[in-house]
Amino acid sequence: MYITIITLFLIVIILYLSFENLSLKRFSSTENNIDPNNKNHHSIIEFLTQHTNRVEKDYTKPPGSFSGSRYNVTGSIVGNTHATMSYQFPLINSKVSNFKIDLKPQNVSTLVDGFGVNSPYVARTDEGIKYLIPDINSNDFHNFQNELHTGSWLITAENKLSVDYKKVVQNHQAFCAEISQHILKELQDHHSDTFYNRVQAVLNFVQHIPYGLPSFDKNNFNYFGVALPPESFVLNYSDCDSKSIFFASILSHLIQAQNIVLVDCITSEPHMMVAVKGLNIYTGQHVECDGESYLLLETTKPCVIGEWHWDNFDLNKIVKLA
Repeated sequence: MYITIITLFLIVIILYLSFENLSLKRFSSTENNIDPNNKNHHSIIEFLTQHTNRVEKDYTKPPGSFSGSRYNVTGSIVGNTHATMSYQFPLINSKVSNFKIDLKPQNVSTLVDGFGVNSPYVARTDEGIKYLIPDINSNDFHNFQNELHTGSWLITAENKLSVDYKKVVQNHQAFCAEISQHILKELQDHHSDTFYNRVQAVLNFVQHIPYGLPSFDKNNFNYFGVALPPESFVLNYSDCDSKSIFFASILSHLIQAQNIVLVDCITSEPHMMVAVKGLNIYTGQHVECDGESYLLLETTKPCVIGEWHWDNFDLNKIVKLA
């Protein structure tokens, strides 16, 4: 009798472990083998950018260094009017949230048209993007400056070209308003609406989108390897500067913009993060801006507030949003 009971008990354990192992394999397959070249995502972004009249982009090139995620943005085109996108993401404290949004081609096309430069003074080479700034007193310089402004780039004080990150964030605040409203309502419904939780929830939203290096350059158009928030969301991947722009565009609805800065830096390689003031956390790494301390936040991959994945940190510049 006892032998029979023990035998049955062992069989139950073996069956449980077998199913658990199968479940883990399924989870691993889902997480690590997501196709970054998913034609559905390509067709949706092409549909949503059909009204662009200034820029040309190639969305078919596979992202570099792609890393899958348990959480993914999915979507479909509805009729010929809009695309419906859905995203399940971790909110806070093991709570999971479901966000859904309808995107219209005219709105997304307008946003995409506002970024990127097509100029004979900017060219791609095997060594990266090369540029030659025309003489400041020439008509060419005036035309070049207008092209940069239209494409949300600028000439820095060091006489170099850079993305105008502040302008890009401001351009996408309206797009991100619905995301921020959703996060705020979810926190309020869970009686968890605090300054800290607002930052953490937005961080979770952005971090859990799969990582991938975008490369949309086409013909003579250059984009500095940046995916705009609607592109990051619809294509279901983006990298450090793209996610930092996305994060700041959402968070600026939930906390004051003067509490947020973008941080251009070098860890093991060129990198961008966001830093936030007012979290009252003294662990982690901070940067100083105008005499005040901002806590560095890693937007690229899952990492809670106050933790980091980098070993070395060298600051290049801080971009203020206000």
